[in-house]
Amino acid sequence: MPSTKTQASRRLSILSTEEVDSLYGLPHFNDGERHIHFDLSPKERETIDAARTITAGVHLVLQLGYFKAKAQFFVFGLDHVRPDIAHILTRYFPGRLMAEVGALSKPTRLAQQRTILELLDYRMSGSDDKQALIAFAQRAAMLSTQPKFILREVLEHLSSQRIVAPGYTCCKTW
Repeated sequence: MPSTKTQASRRLSILSTEEVDSLYGLPHFNDGERHIHFDLSPKERETIDAARTITAGVHLVLQLGYFKAKAQFFVFGLDHVRPDIAHILTRYFPGRLMAEVGALSKPTRLAQQRTILELLDYRMSGSDDKQALIAFAQRAAMLSTQPKFILREVLEHLSSQRIVAPGYTCCKTW
């Protein structure tokens, strides 16, 4: 039976690299998924239309679509998301060019994250949530001591409470 602890860190490894990427990695959409995840409600469209620049508008649609898919925020290079940008330009910014879309500043990215949280009625997990999550995980461990079961229960709980899950390695000091 393979060990669940790595020799280098001696921490419990619950998920494989592929499972971590599936949960926390940047989404990779096909054309059909782009139509679904980048579909905007009237309120979302109004928010996008209020963006001051093409860069801000495109990034807001990108982050909104990625958040809808994974309830996570991402930092990415434009080269990694070109097909998504092309779709967004065609659908929401006809006539605009890929060359007009640049990188987003960190303050603008963080402001957009707050906007998305408000639009979708989510909140970031904070220090107040740490003790509640520990208690929830302890209750889940009474049902099963399997680490994947506990993780799955915690993630479902966070989703039902509309709380953005912390990063996979955030809780190493718990």
